[in-house]
Amino acid sequence: MKHLTLKDIIFIMLIALIFGALFVGTDVIYAPLYLVIGPFANEVLFGLWIMAGPLAIAILRLPGTAVIGEVLAAVAGSELGFLTLHYKNWGWPALISSAFWVTVVSFAYEIFKQGYIHLALPMILALFCTRLVSDLLFGAVLVHYVVRLLVRAYAIQPA
Repeated sequence: MKHLTLKDIIFIMLIALIFGALFVGTDVIYAPLYLVIGPFANEVLFGLWIMAGPLAIAILRLPGTAVIGEVLAAVAGSELGFLTLHYKNWGWPALISSAFWVTVVSFAYEIFKQGYIHLALPMILALFCTRLVSDLLFGAVLVHYVVRLLVRAYAIQPA
């Protein structure tokens, strides 16, 4: 199995820096969105906040790179989806699994942190489903197309 090289680490750092800046930049969107849709604002944007991990591992195809990418970008969880498939798949199944597991893990944590536990069950389910859709759109679909563009640009090898 391939090991992380200095080039890989620098690449992960670049992904983390770019997404860290995007995370900070979403504050401009989050505040007005929160005024319009309340707690759903967090759930709608959550998928954007988890993209660094799936992108790092889908490009480098090395166990551990999703965790490194997300931790460096200030979030954790994406690695689980790739782990559940034993690092044998780098395409749709792994990206969807990653989006699902990051939704479950992050929502389980935030159900208490955000106070969602005190909401009615239909509202909790609506918030969870909104987060899952966001994570699937950003963490699976958008990551898939970014990886495809990088393959087409000969920046990375196809899986």
